[in-house]
Amino acid sequence: GCCGSDEKTYVVGGWAWAWWCISDTQRITLEIMTLQPKCEDVETAEGVAITVTGVAQVNPHSLFNVDLVNLCTN
Repeated sequence: GCCGSDEKTYVVGGWAWAWWCISDTQRITLEIMTLQPKCEDVETAEGVAITVTGVAQVNPHSLFNVDLVNLCTN
């Protein structure tokens, strides 16, 4: 944001313009992404320590019905 502002703007499609010296811009690709989450040393309800890994393929283009702010911040 501008001068320390926390305001965020989300642009879907089209184009956007930003001052290069005072703006922080980020892009997310609309291609299929492979995520590999890993949770280390978490405990089950019985108190057993485990490590869990997973693989997921996500297509952000098909997620446009999801709240855009939640998609970008989580």
